[in-house]
Amino acid sequence: MEKSLAELGTITSSKRIFKSEYVKSGVPFYRTKEIKELANDREITTELFISEDRYKEIETCFGVPKEGDILLTAIGTIGEIWVVEGDSDFYFKDGNVLWLKEFNSVNPHFLKYVLLSFVESLNKMSHGAAYSALPIQRLNAHRVFLPSQAEQGQIVSALDALREETQRLESLYQRKLAALDDLKKSLLHQAFSGAL
Repeated sequence: MEKSLAELGTITSSKRIFKSEYVKSGVPFYRTKEIKELANDREITTELFISEDRYKEIETCFGVPKEGDILLTAIGTIGEIWVVEGDSDFYFKDGNVLWLKEFNSVNPHFLKYVLLSFVESLNKMSHGAAYSALPIQRLNAHRVFLPSQAEQGQIVSALDALREETQRLESLYQRKLAALDDLKKSLLHQAFSGAL
């Protein structure tokens, strides 16, 4: 079936956190930088925090991201997508990051691939220039073909395997390039030192 993202779940952002609310330690506060690190399986370098009390207030009044929700960078750097895993407390910057929640009929990893495809098509439409902002309205209107949960899982498995193989080949290619560069430097050194 085909549905808009607005029909499948809720796309929103966070409640505003002011600079005056930052504290030296407490609940991690993520911006685009941290979402990008998480989306790319890098070690996260958290620099900002909010108090436990403020976090609990937000959680009680508005809710906080939970496992299976998706955070998507939407201003400046568009399309860094992280599927929330685990139950560690954190909060995130309003406006810069969109929050996709309550997508109960969609495998979150399948939705991540759908969103990656959507962002890629936006970038192509803007003639290769990085898209500077992704408004909620545009994302809400995006229509997706939604297979069954079982098919979503199969698609995710196939795409994950393809991604892993691509990363393996890229790593192998980078190692070969580095080895060729080392060989070139060695040959040049030998040539200029008269060793050839």
